[in-house]
Order: sequence, then C-alpha cells, then structure tokens
Amino acid sequence: MPGLTGAPAYPHLRGQLALRWVDGTSPLRVVEQATWYRGTQTLTEADDPAAALAWRIAGATAPSHRDAPLPWLPDIPDVLRQDAETSDYLDRLTRRIDDLKQRLADEASQAGAFDRTPWRRTLPPDVDDQLISDLAAWRAAHEIPDTEPSPAGPPIKEPRAARHQSRLIRRLAVPSPVSSASTVDAAPDRLRAGQRQAERH
Repeated sequence: MPGLTGAPAYPHLRGQLALRWVDGTSPLRVVEQATWYRGTQTLTEADDPAAALAWRIAGATAPSHRDAPLPWLPDIPDVLRQDAETSDYLDRLTRRIDDLKQRLADEASQAGAFDRTPWRRTLPPDVDDQLISDLAAWRAAHEIPDTEPSPAGPPIKEPRAARHQSRLIRRLAVPSPVSSASTVDAAPDRLRAGQRQAERH
C-alpha cells in the first residue's frame, strides 16, 4: 500500500508487528489475518490506513497486560522473558517506570498542585486521588502539556492506549462514593456528558 510507512500511526503498527514477530508470528500472516474478511478497500479510504490496520490487529489480539508496567502497554513476549539479558533490562525499566509513577502521584497530592496544573481545574470536584494519579501518569507518558484542558488529553490513535484513554474518561463520569449522596441529582447529567466526551474521542 503506497504511503503506508509514512502514515502518522505507522510507528504503532510497526510496533505491533514487531511484538507479534518476536512472539513467533510472521508480520505477513498478521496482516493477512487483519484483511481476510474486510479486505483492503476501507484501508485505502482511511485518512490514516496504518491506524485502521493497527486497530484491526489489536482487535484480534487478546489483551492481558500481565507484565506491562503501564496498563495500556502490551504483554512482553515470552521469548524476551526467557533471555536473561533482555529480561534483566526489562525488569530495570519496569522499576524505573514504577518509581516515576510514584513520583507523579506524590507531586499530584502535594499542596498547591491544583494551581500548578491547569488541566486539574476541569476535573469534577469529587474526583479521587487515585484517578488524579492515573491521569498524571497518562499525561506524562504521552507528553500532554499542562495547558491541555482535557484531563485525558487529545485522542490517541494507538488502539490499546485509546481504549485506556476511554476508560479514564468513563471514570471521570462516575461520582465518588464519598460525595455521591450529595450529588445524586447531578450524577446522571455528568455521566451523560462523560459518555458524550468518550464517544467524541
């Protein structure tokens, strides 16, 4: 498909193919499976054919995130875990990510963090600390600037990350148990607003 490697989402597609290849499935077979039933016509019509193909491949791969240090990352192939040098590197990288996540959570809970991060002013008043920490980690990992008003940031094209982004948006629409009794009348409206935002994303 001419121009596929220059499409914006091609790095995500290439990463999916590489992981499946390392796990023992040839890239050609993965692409063939993704186009068996729906063909390639819709891919040529898509604004970003690499993103469309990546979504197809991701839909045919069952997620489990058993080794992923971040919930939107794919599994680590077993062959990489069986290699001592690679496994040790991945363990160090995971510990580093865990340390950074904890630092972000601590910074998000500090006094004055609300004023330093404009995106937090758009959050519901009853949002819990865990969701704030998860949003902070998500924004840092995707280099979303503090000036971006949407808590989950702009839409992501990579399939696994996009699904996690939708989950974050849905969590924003759910009232906190602590204040749900006092906001019962506003809860349905907030939920519908969150659902509409998720659909737009």
